[in-house]
Amino acid sequence: MPRQSVLFRSLPMLALMALFFSPQSVTLASSVLALEGLVLDVEGQPIQGVQVSSGEGETITGPTGFFKLTTQSHLLHTQLTFKHPSLYSMVHDFSLPARGAMVRDTFSVQPVILVRKKPGRGLLAFGGDTMMARRYLKPLPGEPKVIDEAKPLADMKSVLKFVRPYLSLADVASVNLETQLADKNPPHALPKSVTFYTSTAILDALKWGGVDYVALGNNHTFDYRGAGLLSTLDALASSNLGHSGAGQNERAARKPYVTTHNEVPISFSSYVGWAGDFQPNQVATRDKGGAALATSDSVREDILAVSEGESSVVQIHTGLEYHDHPTMNQRTLFREAIDAGADLVLGHHPHVLQGFDLHNDKLIGYSLGNFAFDQYIYSTQLGCLLYVWMDGENFHRAEIVPIYLNGYIPTPGFGEQAYDILQRIPRISNSVDLEFLQTGAHLLVNKRAREIRYESLVLPEIAPKSLVHLADLGILPQQMFDKVGEHQRPLRLGVDLLKRGTFESYGDRQTTDRTWLFGGDVTVIGKENKKLRIKGAATSGMRTFERAFSTDNPATFAADVMSSGDVELIVK
Repeated sequence: MPRQSVLFRSLPMLALMALFFSPQSVTLASSVLALEGLVLDVEGQPIQGVQVSSGEGETITGPTGFFKLTTQSHLLHTQLTFKHPSLYSMVHDFSLPARGAMVRDTFSVQPVILVRKKPGRGLLAFGGDTMMARRYLKPLPGEPKVIDEAKPLADMKSVLKFVRPYLSLADVASVNLETQLADKNPPHALPKSVTFYTSTAILDALKWGGVDYVALGNNHTFDYRGAGLLSTLDALASSNLGHSGAGQNERAARKPYVTTHNEVPISFSSYVGWAGDFQPNQVATRDKGGAALATSDSVREDILAVSEGESSVVQIHTGLEYHDHPTMNQRTLFREAIDAGADLVLGHHPHVLQGFDLHNDKLIGYSLGNFAFDQYIYSTQLGCLLYVWMDGENFHRAEIVPIYLNGYIPTPGFGEQAYDILQRIPRISNSVDLEFLQTGAHLLVNKRAREIRYESLVLPEIAPKSLVHLADLGILPQQMFDKVGEHQRPLRLGVDLLKRGTFESYGDRQTTDRTWLFGGDVTVIGKENKKLRIKGAATSGMRTFERAFSTDNPATFAADVMSSGDVELIVK
């Protein structure tokens, strides 16, 4: 292909169709983008007097619940906080239109639904599998180190800093702590394929991040046998973090953690779903430490022992890794826990999101996916933070916050990452008793029995990006041809071959996104040169997924390029 060089002067946001287009000139009218929207209660009524704030300003909703404030149009996303004395505060990260002010100077966000406070009502927050070891400290070749052994606490706080505003909203926040704790390598690992331990500094980091309770009933809580369990329990005792699910014997492992909020006692129990086919295995017995084992009998006995008027929250670590749907055994065990009297049952271990269900008017979440974990295949990087409002022992409603593990760092999802999560959860839940409605950048989970209509709260379809970019640049699809000898053939348009493989989050929030890996003849030149070079064949993707682009297999390349000054795009 002949070399094309196009100079765009002083454009804060550019929408480009690269590889196959003629030089175009685009002018932006404004560098400021106005955000507007509505704030409603759960009955769909507008709420006046809600303080809506961002890092750049704040406003108050009017009688119709309407708000409007401004942000910089070159931003990819903005975080808004919603506060009102009689409502639960909420934080939303909104994805901004990539072409922002090129198309319009006002962007409407989905209506935000807030939950009212009332006596006996509490807000619980839950994250999935959490550990900060292995690749956090010893990264794969070519990747940066996330945690330095010389300053673990500071680096662990950096891992949690983007989700801290979300966790801090809850009355009680919980994660599954899937690791033993020690400040040096414990001896005598179990004879299993994967074992790891994490610095005890993680507990101070979790407390700083807003976590109040950690679940220990999982398959890594006994990785280094009794010595590792002892150092874990000692560190937890010093931290004052609530915990349950493991102990020096079965009785201690099955003992729940009980706390009180808003005069309502809450019992937290945690279990692992299998013993392990190695010796010694990972579960606690009468005279051996380990994790509490979830059986129909043990879970039922423990729930029946919960005091009258005490809300019972059960977490079970089980299921098949990387599977979209729970197993029959998983479904049965979770429903048996509800039948025995549990008020909320949540799961983890699959490392991916699974669906939600309602059984006897009680919420079940089969897997929350990863929260702070170092796996690097696509599906494990899409997780969620789950808010659950409980009226004492009764489920009121829930809200799902999309979480994207950006270079192993949990960040509020936006753009295509958030879209993939929000459209995936209703699809895999397959529950006739729940309805999923978009609230701002999140999903609200309601009992379907309530006939509340939110006509505008429908997940929008994402338009084929390449066609949108063509319209922006004034290029018609029939103009897009690739010349092969004396013949021309039309290019394929509107297909995202990479699946979440955009540049949107590359380096976002000062993290190193693993979505894009460059190889072959692709070179990206840094900001100081203000050039993006694309040459010949290219490979891109993640380490477990790679796609090749070559002149023998042509495709279009859509890019949104941000710059505060002149940009030269060179295509060879």
